[in-house]
Amino acid sequence: MVKVMAVLRSVFLVFIFLYALKLLPLALLVSSDARRGEVMVPFTKVETVASVTWLAIGWIAFEVVVGWVHVWAGGKLRDRAAAKKAARAVASPPAAPPRP
Repeated sequence: MVKVMAVLRSVFLVFIFLYALKLLPLALLVSSDARRGEVMVPFTKVETVASVTWLAIGWIAFEVVVGWVHVWAGGKLRDRAAAKKAARAVASPPAAPPRP
């Protein structure tokens, strides 16, 4: 599951990166007009970039929730395993002394 999540995170990161580059090309960012502050960006582009940003924030929030559930469930499972081990140690009869 950890590997699957890592692959999904990587694919999502590549998608967001390429999508942002498509919407806001690097030429726009490094142009001389941009340095002077004379670049006009259509509102639809800004709206699309904002929606992609919210998608990324949503994904990160999802990963945080899944991570905490994994930690919480993992702790519960470890506690149960430790309790079972302790119960087995208490319930097992002591070893008989060797006969001479």
